[in-house]
Amino acid sequence: MKNAEKIRGVREKVSKETGVPAELLSGTDEDSCKAQAEAIRKYAGANAYPDVGDGGRTQQNAKPESAADMFASWFSRSLNQ
Repeated sequence: MKNAEKIRGVREKVSKETGVPAELLSGTDEDSCKAQAEAIRKYAGANAYPDVGDGGRTQQNAKPESAADMFASWFSRSLNQ
């Protein structure tokens, strides 16, 4: 039980240092956890979404369109074609 708590502590420490969730780390010592975290960060960085025009921010006050609004918009566009 002491060993399991030690491993969990190491994973949490590395998680705080690297930003990689402790749940993704399976190493049993600090060096292996750091190596694993670096590999995860490298992999995740390579597969990140491309930069978007608004920097990834969402509109805070945007309200979802109702089905009727979406249909009206589509209908209006189809008439203008």
